[in-house]
Amino acid sequence: MRRLLAGVGMLVCGSVGAASLSAMLESKLQVDNRFNASPRILGELWGDAELLEPGRWRAHASWAGRLSSLSDDSGGRLYQAFWEGLWPRFQGTLRLGRFQRADLAGFYLLDGGQLDYRLAGWRAQWYGGRPLRLDHVRSIEGDSVFGVTLERDEAKDRCWRGFCWQGYRTVFSYQEFRNHRLSRRLQGTASVRGSRGEGQAWEAALSATYRFDRRRFEDVWFNGFIDLTPALRFRTNYEYYRPRSPFPTFRERFVSAYALGEQSLFRAELHHHPRPSLHYYLGGQRATKADGFDGYGLIGGGDYRWRDTVFALRYDFLEIGYDRAHSGYGQIRHAFSSRLEAWVNGAVRREEKLLYGVNWVRGGEAGFRYHIGSGWTVQTSLSYIANSQRRDDYVGVVRVIYYLDRFQPKGKTCVWSC
Repeated sequence: MRRLLAGVGMLVCGSVGAASLSAMLESKLQVDNRFNASPRILGELWGDAELLEPGRWRAHASWAGRLSSLSDDSGGRLYQAFWEGLWPRFQGTLRLGRFQRADLAGFYLLDGGQLDYRLAGWRAQWYGGRPLRLDHVRSIEGDSVFGVTLERDEAKDRCWRGFCWQGYRTVFSYQEFRNHRLSRRLQGTASVRGSRGEGQAWEAALSATYRFDRRRFEDVWFNGFIDLTPALRFRTNYEYYRPRSPFPTFRERFVSAYALGEQSLFRAELHHHPRPSLHYYLGGQRATKADGFDGYGLIGGGDYRWRDTVFALRYDFLEIGYDRAHSGYGQIRHAFSSRLEAWVNGAVRREEKLLYGVNWVRGGEAGFRYHIGSGWTVQTSLSYIANSQRRDDYVGVVRVIYYLDRFQPKGKTCVWSC
C-alpha cells in the first residue's frame, strides 16, 4: 500500500500547477450501549479533501481516527487516496490508489486501479486490485479481484396507439474474485422505459447473476412500474437470491429481516399522488424460503407536506412460519429556516417469536441540524429503544462539520507551486 500511495503522490505532484481545493472536517462524539453491556463513549475525527484541475485530473483523500472506551476499538485508517486523470480522446478516466466500489462482490475498498471510457456508443469499465473490508460493515475481503463492465444506454422515440418506447439500457458485468479459491460471476441487466397517454410513464428492468464455480444463479430480480393515471402508479418487484454465507453481506442486508437462507421475495404496491403535497400507498409482499416456511406481509403509509413541515407514517405486517410482527413508524420534520432543521421519529412494534414469545418494541428519536455561517454545521440526535423481552439500547450523537471551501464556486487556487 505504501508503494501504491507513493506512486499516486508522484503522479499528483508531477501534474499540479494550479488547482481548486475543497475539504471537509467532521468530528463526532457518540454514546451508546449497542456493542457492550456498559455504555461506550466514542470520539471520531473524519477528514475529506479533494484537489481538482477542471478538465484534466483530480486527487481525493479521506481518512478517520477514533478514540473509544472499548478495548481494541481505537485507531485510525485511510479510507480513500486516489488520483484520477481524464482521457479526453475516449471520454474516459483512469483512477489509481485506494477507493470505494460497489459491484457484484458488494461494497468494499479497492487498492488498485479503474479505467472508464466510451467506445462506439458503449461505456466500458475495467478494474482490478486487492479488496479490503470496511469498518462496521459486513463487506468482503480477499486476495484479488478483477472485472469488466459494458453498458449501453440509448434513447428511442417510437409510438404505437399511444404506447411509446423512449429508450433502453443494457449492462453486462464479469468478475473474478479470489480469496483462497476463485469465484467467477456474470451479470446481465436490461431495462426499458417509455410513456403512455399524456404524462404517464412506465419502466421495467430485469437482472440476473450467474456464479460459474457453483453452476447456479445467485440472484435474479425484476422491478417495474406503470402509471395507470397521472396520479396513480402501480409498482412491483421480485427477487430470488442465494446468500454466499450465513451472514448477509452489505448488499444483502435489506432482506435479512425475512430470512438468512435461500429465498424469493415478491412485492406489489399502489401509489397515489392526488396532489403534490400528498402521497400515500398500499401494498403486499410474499417471501418463500428453502426451509419450507413462507411469509406474507402488508405495507402501507404516506407523507404529507404542509408549508415547511413534512408528516410521514408507515405500517407493515409480516408473518413467516411461526413468527409475525406488526410495526408502525411516524416522522415529523420541520424546517424553521434555511439554516435550522429538526425532526422527531417514533416507532412501535409487536413481535411474536417462537424463541421468546411476545416482545413489545417502543422507540423514539429526536435531532436537529444547524448551519452556522457558510462553513460550519452542527448536527445532534438522540434515540432510545425499549424492549419488553430484550435489553434496551440507546445512541446519542453530536457532530460538528467544517467545510473548507464554504460552499463557494471553485476557482483557480495555487497549490504547492504556481
